[in-house]
Amino acid sequence: MGRQRRSARGVQWLNHYSSAQSILVVGDGDMSFSLALAAAFGSGENLVATSLDSYDTLTSKYGKAESNVTELERLGATVFHGVDAKMMKRHPCLKMRRFDRIVFNFPHAGFIGHEEQDHMIKAHQLLVRRFFRNASHLLRPDGEIHVSHKTGQPYDRWKIEELASEFSLVISEKVNFWKEDYPGYNQKRGDGKWCDEEFPLCNGCTFKFHVECGEPEEPRSRKFTTAQRESLHRLQDSLDAATKLHQEKEQQLLLSQKQLISISESLRSCEHARSTLETRLKEEQRRSRKLTTAQRERLHSLQESLDVVTKLHQKKEQQLLLSQKQLISISETLRSCEHAHSTLKSRLEEEQHRNRKFTTEQRQSLHSLQESLDVVTKLHEEKKRQLLLFRQELISTSESLCSSEHVRNTLQSRLEEEQRCSRKFKFLFGGCYCQWNSHIDLRVVPWLSFLEGEFKEFYEGMDTAWVKLVDLLGCIVGRLEVIWGIVDHHKAFKDSTNIHVTVEDAQVLFSL
Repeated sequence: MGRQRRSARGVQWLNHYSSAQSILVVGDGDMSFSLALAAAFGSGENLVATSLDSYDTLTSKYGKAESNVTELERLGATVFHGVDAKMMKRHPCLKMRRFDRIVFNFPHAGFIGHEEQDHMIKAHQLLVRRFFRNASHLLRPDGEIHVSHKTGQPYDRWKIEELASEFSLVISEKVNFWKEDYPGYNQKRGDGKWCDEEFPLCNGCTFKFHVECGEPEEPRSRKFTTAQRESLHRLQDSLDAATKLHQEKEQQLLLSQKQLISISESLRSCEHARSTLETRLKEEQRRSRKLTTAQRERLHSLQESLDVVTKLHQKKEQQLLLSQKQLISISETLRSCEHAHSTLKSRLEEEQHRNRKFTTEQRQSLHSLQESLDVVTKLHEEKKRQLLLFRQELISTSESLCSSEHVRNTLQSRLEEEQRCSRKFKFLFGGCYCQWNSHIDLRVVPWLSFLEGEFKEFYEGMDTAWVKLVDLLGCIVGRLEVIWGIVDHHKAFKDSTNIHVTVEDAQVLFSL
């Protein structure tokens, strides 16, 4: 553990920091860390202490904040309030200064969920990334940025070292953080109803970073021109301003809601008093029509009290109406701020992800190609549906044909069997006459003639149905050939190299 020491030249040291260094402390909660340094140095002239909250908010959140700020100012330290670590390089009192050490102890984006949730990790990473971007511009060439942070899960998922490397910051040392090295330091939660409570510092470490070489660079994955970088900075400034305005409006809305609740309670109490006085007045009037002097005076006093309460009631109603109007106006302003915030955020993301700019004609050409592709796809799907319908018709027709063929084959086999079994007579279908043997009984001849007529009628009907079925199948085959020609044409058009190259280019452009 580091200890307080004094060098031969009179320079005071406290662990990693000395009175000869120009030190900027960011997000110092109740200012206890800055006070620990100033008290060890015996002076705070080399120290700039900052807090995210305003002075009023700071003193209302932390019990010792007021005394700590007073002691820091007595020791000669510079104290700034309302300094956001994400855009402190543009602070009017900091943008022209450079520091040997920039310290941010246990950065935290607020309690908006559990620490292991992904959106919390991303919020913390965004805070640290923007801090590194701003701090690298306020650091002297041989200076260091110190970030104290917990280790272990889920805090290792913040990837502090990778975030620093995006701005040409490399780690020079990683040491354990001991609270005992800084007498009087009290780590605070800083957010929520337990903002003045301490949190455990188990497995805390201080990461020391320095600039690798030259000026800090933008991340390698984002190469922008000067105009694009200026545009991004302007959008970022607008987004930060809109965010701050949004937060202020939310605070005003909360205050207005509290005022509205108090006015409503006062109005209810006035209404209750008014109803009580009216009841008492009516009771007094009902008691007697002839009143004594004392009763009249009492009645007049009750009437005056009722008038006073009525005026107070009317005044409270007017205040309630004004508060409601203010609440409506603040709500509208809040909605407009949210809209501006979302618009600026979307524009910022669009600027960051846009690598190419297109003219209006190129966009129209891409849209027309996309529409043509959609039309061809729809036509192709429609033809496929028609083809499926024709296939179903063909299958049903084939099944009917198979059943008819089966019936014909069955009758043909039965006919051949009858011809083989008949030894005593033969049928002559071509000449339409029968020659019967003389020994056949004449009573059987009419039945045989009837069977001959039935077989002849069956064959004639079978031939006619067969011809019709063949014609129908010919028509279906012709229609299928036409449909297959159309499908082949569209398939060739869809599978052509030119249309595939055009579609791929359009998809790449639309994804950008």
